[in-house]
Amino acid sequence: MEMTNAQRLILSNQYKMMTMLDPDNAERYRRSQTIVERGFGLQMRELDRDFGELLEEDCRTIIDIMEMHHALQVSYNNLKDQQDIDERRLQFLGFDAATESRYLSYVRFMVNTEGRYTHFDSGTHGFNAQTKMWEKYVRMLAIWHSCPRQYHLSAVEVTQIINA
Repeated sequence: MEMTNAQRLILSNQYKMMTMLDPDNAERYRRSQTIVERGFGLQMRELDRDFGELLEEDCRTIIDIMEMHHALQVSYNNLKDQQDIDERRLQFLGFDAATESRYLSYVRFMVNTEGRYTHFDSGTHGFNAQTKMWEKYVRMLAIWHSCPRQYHLSAVEVTQIINA
């Protein structure tokens, strides 16, 4: 992160104010303030993560993934014979906080701030699947998009999607 001295001073003052406004996280803000004031290049990279970017295409894909899980749950509830499908496999798990934090952050934003998909169970980890999920979801989406009735899936289609 490249910043002028003026930008660093402004950001340092912001962190100083945050220590007063949010005492529970004061140590974190003080640390960030020191990094910015002294211009520690390696640690400045950490601050870059706080200002991440998620492309529009990725946002739309995540919404599509969440919509697919909604469709899976609706279809499952409409099935007459559900016994061959483990209902737990239909749940939206989220994304891995360690490797897919940008995606996880967007999911939490969609549910907690935008109020969408609030019927999804966030579990005790708040949609942290604790394993990489992006590639699995993309495979699932490919099958779901090929289904002619995406919200009225048959048991076979549901099974194909969750086994992708």
